[in-house]
Amino acid sequence: MNQTHEQMEKNKHIKRVIYFCIGAIIAVIILGVAGHFVIDSYISRLSAENDGAMVPVYEVRNRMNDIKYIYYLVTALFLMITTALTVFVTRNGRLVTKLEEENRSIEVAERANQAKTDFLANMSHEIRTPINSILGFNEMIARETDQDVIAGYTEDIKGSGETLLFLINDILDFSKIESGNIEITEKKYNVSDLINNINNMIAIRAKGKGIDYNVQIDPAVPKSLYGDRNRVQQIIVNLLTNAVKYTDDGSVTFKMSWDEAKRSMKVQVIDTGRGIKEEDVDLLFNKFKRVGLEDNGNIEGSGLGLVITKTLLNKMEGSIDLNSTYGEGSTFSVMIPQKPAGTEKIGRYEKPERRRRKFSHLFQANDVRILVVDDTATNLAIIKGLLKDTGIVIDTAINGETCLEMVRDNTYDIIFLDIRMPGMNGEEVLERINKGGIRRGVPVVALTADALKESRDKFLAEGFTDYLAKPVNGEKLEEMIIHYLPAKKVNINSDGEDRYGGDKHGEVSEMDAVGLFRHLNEYVETRNEEALKSMIGALSNYTFSGKNQDGFNALKEAFELRDYDKMKAVMADLLN
Repeated sequence: MNQTHEQMEKNKHIKRVIYFCIGAIIAVIILGVAGHFVIDSYISRLSAENDGAMVPVYEVRNRMNDIKYIYYLVTALFLMITTALTVFVTRNGRLVTKLEEENRSIEVAERANQAKTDFLANMSHEIRTPINSILGFNEMIARETDQDVIAGYTEDIKGSGETLLFLINDILDFSKIESGNIEITEKKYNVSDLINNINNMIAIRAKGKGIDYNVQIDPAVPKSLYGDRNRVQQIIVNLLTNAVKYTDDGSVTFKMSWDEAKRSMKVQVIDTGRGIKEEDVDLLFNKFKRVGLEDNGNIEGSGLGLVITKTLLNKMEGSIDLNSTYGEGSTFSVMIPQKPAGTEKIGRYEKPERRRRKFSHLFQANDVRILVVDDTATNLAIIKGLLKDTGIVIDTAINGETCLEMVRDNTYDIIFLDIRMPGMNGEEVLERINKGGIRRGVPVVALTADALKESRDKFLAEGFTDYLAKPVNGEKLEEMIIHYLPAKKVNINSDGEDRYGGDKHGEVSEMDAVGLFRHLNEYVETRNEEALKSMIGALSNYTFSGKNQDGFNALKEAFELRDYDKMKAVMADLLN
């Protein structure tokens, strides 16, 4: 897209040059004709005025003739220039028309590209809406069932749903690649958390095909890194997904190590699958191209995964290599430049044991009322179901007009507002809430299936407090509510049971850590020992990144001594 704009500006510049040449020709012609008559007239007038004066007329005429000769010389020079310009314009007589046609073609291409972007956004919304229902109700079934068989079914449904979401995201990313709008956003992330997420997605697929899935992590890998975690995960998952798809027997191995000299994460994906013919290797990174269709015609996929993987690696200044033997298997090796976030290493990595436990909410809420606005009844039912037994009073509205009435007549702690609704959309509703003076400082969270990465910044710029993507994840929903509720209205549960089957909760994000520490600080300031004991006990089942984990450990030690001065100092450091 940037290239088309540059070409249009270049075309405009050329047109300006041509128009200037034409104008110069006309100006010189006018100047030459007018100047001739002006000088003749001026000489005649001076001669008449000096008739009988001390200066002879012939001297005046001679002086004027000198000026006239200079003028003729200058005119001749201008005529030569205009002749050259005339030749230039004549030879390029059709250039302006061609440039205008080219600009029109560029504008048409831009409109077509925008139409494609709009179509993909609409497609994302339309597909994600039913997926939101499937995964949402599936999560509620998983929470409430006591039967292991049904729990197994829910895991399969979840895996299939996430696979479909991954495919949708690939298509959206490919659109951004074509338009040159794909972005890399760097921030600190925990490597163990990254590996666990990848394993959760791949292990189910490998198990479904009856092949072994092995994970080998070098202890020297940094514990935390700076980089685009989502893009790193996308690269690795794309490679592992392909390996599982094309392996019918044997195993898929995921290896990760650290290259200190290149400051890069090295990832190898090794499979004992079908391998790739030498003549097909160059076709691997072509869009919508799947090699070996005669052998792999039954394999699902869009043919975009490796294209996106290579594009992302190029954007991150990384690399990808392939070593494959047809009929024996393949090894993909990638180097992903990342910045270490400290000196601590990951150490010995062990896949967390997944044991099914009874579900429990992260918190209980006291005197909390929220409003959820969505034109799809199933979406409203899912959010109500995900927050069941938290103590939250949940009001719902199916359109913007009803939302405005309810906000006007009631006081809410948080409003979740769907963006795409018939009639009045979410942006219009928020604008009327703000203009009507009825927001009263209430956080308004954009609730949408628009999965484009720049959406969050767009919604924040429009005045939304935050952004929650569909399909709605129950854990993220609860963490967002904790973040925006006053501490006095939240009681963190202390049973420590993992809601998704493990022994520990995952790592707390930076945003969620700030919200949790804000609650802790209020309890420290009021010396609420019972609340501190409950919340510190619950948060001990989580991990924090870097400074946050050190600070939380110091807070626990100070609490055990009931040293409130030290606790205040720790909290001040954590919140700054």
